[in-house]
Amino acid sequence: MTNTELKRLFEFKTDLEPAAGRLLVAHPLLEDPNFRRSVVLLTEYGPHGAMGFILNYPIETALIPGLPPTINELRCGGPVGEDSLFVIHNSEDAPGAIKILEGLYIGGDVLHFGLSGAESVAFLGYAGWGQRQLDAEIRENTWAVCEASPNDVFLANPETLWEDVMCRIDDKHAYMTLFPKNPRLN
Repeated sequence: MTNTELKRLFEFKTDLEPAAGRLLVAHPLLEDPNFRRSVVLLTEYGPHGAMGFILNYPIETALIPGLPPTINELRCGGPVGEDSLFVIHNSEDAPGAIKILEGLYIGGDVLHFGLSGAESVAFLGYAGWGQRQLDAEIRENTWAVCEASPNDVFLANPETLWEDVMCRIDDKHAYMTLFPKNPRLN
């Protein structure tokens, strides 16, 4: 049985619609290595497409020379624009910052203004979807949608975020965290 057939057996839906400030949680059988067991924070969603950042793929900051001192954590935001740096933070005082949800902002003049006392995470690249592409992927059982909080971004151990969010959704999704990462090896 293929992963596509298995995905159809295990419905992966929530009652929420995608929107900026919500999370996308990857189906446990999603094979795309860019999004395997990922949690994506949507920062834009509309008729022209969607944009977000993978929250649970950390990168060693020592691998990127010249990062500003205000950046203390770095993650792979997605496979698009991997030469671009984005900063998500909790400082409503950063000039030009855009509010994602209460207590969570993106961008602004954080490199010059600084984020003294604020929590921040930088992302290399982003996840992007064209017009209606994300909606189709949700209908195909690729993603579940759930509410986000600033804690999802600023947690101490991003590697456990996928399991944590799946358990937060409901018991059925919590059970799916027990699926092997590669069902063909089961």
